[in-house]
Amino acid sequence: MSQAGPGKHVGRLLAALLLAVSLAGCATLGMVESIESLLAQGKELFQSGNYGEALAKFQAVIARDPKSWEAYLYTARTYIAQKSWGPAIDNARTALGLAPSQGDVLPVLGQALLEGGRDSLQRGQYAEAVTRLRDYLTQSPTDAHAYLDLARAHLGAGSWSDALGAVQRGLGQNGDAATRQDLIASLRDGARQALAKGDLKGGIGLLEEYVRRDPREVSALVDLGKAYWQTGQQGEALGTFRRVLELNPGQTDALRYLLNPPPR
Repeated sequence: MSQAGPGKHVGRLLAALLLAVSLAGCATLGMVESIESLLAQGKELFQSGNYGEALAKFQAVIARDPKSWEAYLYTARTYIAQKSWGPAIDNARTALGLAPSQGDVLPVLGQALLEGGRDSLQRGQYAEAVTRLRDYLTQSPTDAHAYLDLARAHLGAGSWSDALGAVQRGLGQNGDAATRQDLIASLRDGARQALAKGDLKGGIGLLEEYVRRDPREVSALVDLGKAYWQTGQQGEALGTFRRVLELNPGQTDALRYLLNPPPR
């Protein structure tokens, strides 16, 4: 009985190796097809409003391919639809990190930050609102209404100078007339809050900007004059009360401070 030569052994090994490579290739192809199928199913579920099932599909894709930026993007979109802002922001950031040049990623992150910031503002989570709105404005620095939201968040947190800065930046944009009016009104509202809390310096800063924008508002000028007086700025106070009397000659507070000023 003849023995197999070395050539036959090599041929068998080579055939086995080729078979193993072929099987591995088929397995890889099957996984790719499975990932694509899962992503397509998730998108279809998302479009039909089945958000919980859609998330399960997208998360299955991420488990198999942690660099699938599209799965992270659609996960973010799904969380936005559910108004779950924290996970939406986190997944949109991951998608942006994986695919910074994909044009549809940045708008999704912006939407999550803006709407999430406004939600935080409504819930009184002012620090969280500030963080989200600031991040949004980093990528959309001409959104006047977002500056209004940011100013309101700062006012809620008692950060008067930061609120003033947000209003000034908002007024520097080409916002509509209603937004500009709201920005200016936020200065007055913020000044009232600051003065009510005894923060004269914060109130003065907001009032000075307000009367610069609306120099004929008598009540704001009166409040500004009183704040000046209480902080020892008597010259500024008296000058402000004279402006009040030019607008309203019978204004009693202004007359009192000018004719018979109270002790500081």
